[in-house]
Amino acid sequence: ADAPHVLVADVGLAQVEAFAMNESRQQRGAHNGTEYYMAPESAKGLSGPKTDVYAIGIMLFELLSGGDGPEPVNDEGEVGNVDWALLDHCTRDAVDVATALIAPDVGRRPSCREALGMPWWWPPSQCAGTA
Repeated sequence: ADAPHVLVADVGLAQVEAFAMNESRQQRGAHNGTEYYMAPESAKGLSGPKTDVYAIGIMLFELLSGGDGPEPVNDEGEVGNVDWALLDHCTRDAVDVATALIAPDVGRRPSCREALGMPWWWPPSQCAGTA
């Protein structure tokens, strides 16, 4: 039997459009996507693969905490409050993955490949440096 798994679809829409039409007038900063999953760089109209990593990190935080994720990013790209105490019951490796995926600085956020290399995803027997 196959192991249970989860498939997440439709990430990649959490971005801000530079201009959007709103009742025949242009409005700067119109959101395209769900604000709770928008990466900080999205507020500046920037997006890329690591924008999706951020959204996946928010979903992971919600799954690990059993509740709401961090507050959404504001229009200036500032990250809302993150209640890390909600993850006190999690392993250090789990918290490390969540922390990395929702890093506010896109330069510090891992790529998907880098994130999948983090120990939390793998059984101890498959982690580098374990017997």
